[in-house]
Amino acid sequence: MRTFLSTLTIATLLLTACTHTPEPTPEPETPNPQAEAEEEASTWTQYVSDKYGISFSYPETFVAKEEIIYEYGDGTEWFRMTLTDPTSPENTKLIFEADLDGYGPLFADISYEVVETSEGKIAITEETQWLEACGENCDDQQVWILTKSLEANNGHTYSWQFFDKEGGEDLEPLFKEILGTVELY
Repeated sequence: MRTFLSTLTIATLLLTACTHTPEPTPEPETPNPQAEAEEEASTWTQYVSDKYGISFSYPETFVAKEEIIYEYGDGTEWFRMTLTDPTSPENTKLIFEADLDGYGPLFADISYEVVETSEGKIAITEETQWLEACGENCDDQQVWILTKSLEANNGHTYSWQFFDKEGGEDLEPLFKEILGTVELY
């Protein structure tokens, strides 16, 4: 009987060893661009202004400086927010303006025509590459991207400008990404 039990135990162990099912191999993770964009956007700072009816996000490394350029006398003001990236050797700079006086004409390296969508977002409808940089008043080593003024449905006028040094990292996609976060209300 002992031999039978020993033989049965050994047979059971062998059978168990032979029929062991390996753990299933986990499926490789599929990249999720939306999740990556949301994670990146979560490290951005959001600017919100009820006074100017706008919100947008920008990289948290940028430093913001707000100023009133001009007081019109009717209670409205020409507002400017300058965002600079102190970590960028090219000293990247973005300027957002609200209720500007429509100064110009300005001849940037690249000019965008922007419109307000029915969802209160900004869409680039046209991009113009200028053959000449912005004239004798500009630094030849500077890339200047400008949006034409947008007269929004909320009664405000907006403009965005982006400056970057030539030869550095191409940061035009960053400018477009910032514009993509704009919400007007």
